Amino acid sequence: MVPLLESITRSVLVKISIRCDDAAMLRALRQLPLVLLLPLNLATSLPDQAPPANAPPSPTAVATAANAKYPDSTSGLEHLAKDILKAQAQNDGAHADALLKSLVLSNAYDWYDRFFGREAADVVGEYYVKAASSIPPSLAHIFVDIQLQNFSRIDALRYEHSCDDNAADEAYGVLLRRREPFPIYELRFLSGNKFIRIFPIAYVDGAFRFLLSPDYRVPGNFPRNPPAPENHPSANPAPLERRITIGGVVQAAKLIKKVQPAYPERARSEHLAGTVKIHAIIGKDGQVSHINGVHGFCSLAESAVAAVRQWRYSPTLFNGQPVEVDTEVDVIYALSK
Repeated sequence: MVPLLESITRSVLVKISIRCDDAAMLRALRQLPLVLLLPLNLATSLPDQAPPANAPPSPTAVATAANAKYPDSTSGLEHLAKDILKAQAQNDGAHADALLKSLVLSNAYDWYDRFFGREAADVVGEYYVKAASSIPPSLAHIFVDIQLQNFSRIDALRYEHSCDDNAADEAYGVLLRRREPFPIYELRFLSGNKFIRIFPIAYVDGAFRFLLSPDYRVPGNFPRNPPAPENHPSANPAPLERRITIGGVVQAAKLIKKVQPAYPERARSEHLAGTVKIHAIIGKDGQVSHINGVHGFCSLAESAVAAVRQWRYSPTLFNGQPVEVDTEVDVIYALSK
């Protein structure tokens, strides 16, 4: 299984002047060894810090108190982040560990199944369940780095139905794929014109939970057809529909109808440009049947998705039979000089 820290650091972006990635920081985070991550004791990392005055609460007690102490609001999430940093600064490793454990989503498979569908549950939900024990220590490393680099200001943002171009690149795609409405949070730690972003976070069962973005393309995994339940009419009679994966450049050659996306005026006024990446399923008839992941500025992504939904491809054949295609589409927006 790919180390969880690599997946988390795909959601943790260090940026300069709002939108310029700090690649060195990301590389450093990816290289942190999970095998060394134990319940926090920061005596070697943060010296000369006083021990806690009282015994720390248990993880169960922290989770139980979360609903009252950390309500479903931006201030509640900011309070939680400050308490994690405070526990670390006081060398209170057990309390920090308990708070970090409260961020783990329980029943992850069922949760992803309900809010993002069976395929997301089969890949991302399953991956989350297997990697759950690595989430607290992986996040702990990030919080330690936040302290060591003095990211002192904390801001939490909440996204529901609005489109915000200052949100994480994958925010629009996550909101688009929800089967039921619920808010997505983003946590930012700022120092001057730099910030570290942790995304996505949701409020589930009375506490904030760190999520893995419900993108089918968890490293090493691709969409697969879910098994039919026992005694279900479709359990045995016919083989599952075949779906093949084809690179975006190859699939682009099969494009027979292209609707040009409009350049949103809001994006022009904000001088936004770049590439919107869309992960799509093309049906056996050549029509775009599902859009499962979107990365890019929200105003550009909305326009790109609206256009790509109308595109049509010539059917892809496998052994002479039409099949579904799992592919990526890049829509490039460039401002004229």
